[in-house]
Parts: sequence; C-alpha cells; structure tokens
Amino acid sequence: RDGVEAARIIAGGLLGVGCTNPANTLETYASGASGIRASSDTLANITVSQTANTSPATLTLRRARGTRAGQLAVSSGDAIGTIQFNAYGAADNTISTIKSNVVAYTSTTDISSNLTFAVSPAGSATATEVMRITPGTAAIPIGNVGIATTTPLTKLDVAYGDYQTTGALCIGADVGTLSTRTNATAKFGAISVPHYTNAAANAFLIGAYANTSTTTTTYIGGGLGNMNASTRVTLYTGATSTTSPGTETAYAVPAGFYLGSTSTLIFNASVSGQGIKLPTAPANGDANTLDCYAESTWTPTLSGFTGTAPQTVTGTYTRIGRVVVYTVVATNTSGTWTNTTWGNAKITNIPFAPSVECAVPIALGDGTGSGYHMLSGDVVMPVRTIAAAYFRATWTIIV
Repeated sequence: RDGVEAARIIAGGLLGVGCTNPANTLETYASGASGIRASSDTLANITVSQTANTSPATLTLRRARGTRAGQLAVSSGDAIGTIQFNAYGAADNTISTIKSNVVAYTSTTDISSNLTFAVSPAGSATATEVMRITPGTAAIPIGNVGIATTTPLTKLDVAYGDYQTTGALCIGADVGTLSTRTNATAKFGAISVPHYTNAAANAFLIGAYANTSTTTTTYIGGGLGNMNASTRVTLYTGATSTTSPGTETAYAVPAGFYLGSTSTLIFNASVSGQGIKLPTAPANGDANTLDCYAESTWTPTLSGFTGTAPQTVTGTYTRIGRVVVYTVVATNTSGTWTNTTWGNAKITNIPFAPSVECAVPIALGDGTGSGYHMLSGDVVMPVRTIAAAYFRATWTIIV
C-alpha cells in the first residue's frame, strides 16, 4: 500500500519477505524487527517436517556478524541462538531459555561452544541459568556439565547446597508402591555400576536405605536384596603421581578385612575411647578368634581366717580371650589375721573359674612369699600367720 516491495518469488520457488534475493524456500529479513511469528487464539505451532529422506528434520538457529549482504565470522563470547519460552503477565516474561554461545573462536574449523539452560525460580518471572554444558577438547570431546555453576571443573559439577541439609547432589527414590519422593516412609538411593554379564547385579554400589522403623543403612560394594556385592573392595591412599591410584592400604573380601602389606592399624592414644572394641564375653565360639576383652573390678570374699578380719578387700581383673589376670589386695590396719588350717582360708566370689588347677605365688605384707593353689575357682591360702598391714595376690588363669 505504501508502494514499497514487501515480498518476492524468484526462480526455483524461493520466497523472500523483506529481501529481494532469498537463498531459502522461505526467507525473511527486517532490520530491527522480529522474524516469523505463529499466532492463534486456539493453537499456534511451527512444524519442521522431513519426508522421504535419510536426513532428519532440523531446526537451525544461525548467527553471523556483519550484515546479510556482507557476513563476517563470529567471535569468542557471541551468543549463537536462543530457544526462548515466554509467558504473558502484564507483558511477555521470558521464563525459560536454552541458549548456545561461542566459547572461543580460533579458526573456521575451531569454534568451541557451550549450552546453557535457564528456568524461572519461585518468586520470580525472570529466567536464571541453572545448568551449563561446557566444551571438551579434540582429544576428549566430552564436555563438563555444571549445575548451579557456570564454570564446571569436572564431568559433573554440582556447586550448590549445604551438604548437611539440602546436599549438593541427592539421588533417591521411593521404595515399593509409595509415590511421593518427599514424604515417603522408605527411600533408597545409590550410584552403581552394573556387572558386565548380568545387568540385574551390581559390580559396584554405594548407596543408602532409610525408613521410619529402622536405622538408616549405607551400602558400599552392593549386597542389598538381590543386588550382588563386590568381589573385592579396595582402599587406595597416597597417590604419588597423576597416573597412579596410590598404595593399596586395605581391602575387604568375603573372607574378611585385610590390611595392606605395608599398612599398620593405628589409633590415636591421646584420645580417650579410641581402640578396638570387643565384647566382654566370648561371642562367636571360634577357639581361634580373639572375640572378647574386659577390664573390671570385683568384690573378693575372704573366709576361713582367725583373728582380726581385713578392713578393705579389693579385686580387679583383665580378660583377653580365655586368659584372665586377677589381683586382690587386702589391708588390715588394726591388727593381724591368721590362717591356721590348710584349705580353710580362701578367696572366693571369683568371676571366672579356671579350666585347670594351677599354682602361683602370693606376695605377703612382710615381703615374703608362699604358695597357694586354685581349686574349683577358689584361691586356697597356705597355713600362714600374716602379721602385716596387707597382702596382695595376683594370678593368671585359663578359663
């Protein structure tokens, strides 16, 4: 209507809108204006279709510097194209985008790129980048994926969240028929590597199972339900170079847990409570396994003496497996006591009876010693007048 050409069809059936020399079936050009817009009150779609050809249907977003007539190469940092999702409020709001950018332009055959994803968080109507895929190299073309970081340094770099509460990376699913991941009563999550011949089994698994009725269990190496455990779990420490996994410090196999040939089990002696905890009584019934350790006190009973009885009697013992070391100390600050008949004076109430009778010395308060023997778990004192303030008996038995 204004006398200015709006469209042109040229040889080959090429239609140009806003340009006189279209190079494609449909080409639009308008400086400073939008390109193609599909609009409808019901449904508006743009479909890219490919028929009877081995090539796929392709939607191309293209970027060049310069002008349409005089195009120039892109530069490092250029945004190449954006798939933009707009939602109308009082005006259009871009709430999600997928964008490609040039990271570095080196030559016409060396143009690296990244891909970014942005969404609109709660409380906002503006898209914010949440994930970025950065380029690899010619030798390792696979790039890095960053979540909540624009500079991922590893193949998967998650750089957000308090590790004690929300966590940087959370893997989990409901167990059974439960359908909500946040309020379920049981959950399981894991990182696993399938066995090379059996996809239903795991060669490696590190994960955890939690529910409301039992303690949360962490699994390393598999073994949960029908999941195979690893044949061997090895711990490496102290790598000496970038090509070595380090030194094998320890490993676990079905037969047990083993230290490496140059490793030592070390506890910090300056910290109270550190050490190896064993039951106070034998637990597994294997005669070749050290399965108990205890240090405790007991109350000895003295009987069969004449004269003044001891004012205090104390007893201690240390048990290591079947070996028990007893110590009894009796004091008498107001006189002496006498054992006048062999076999009458005894120390009784001993916690563990010996498996065989044994003879060991007793240290008397006057510095001399005399023999006694064990009989049915009692210490039988010799015929002896003890004219001193104390006596001490220490003996070792096999239970």
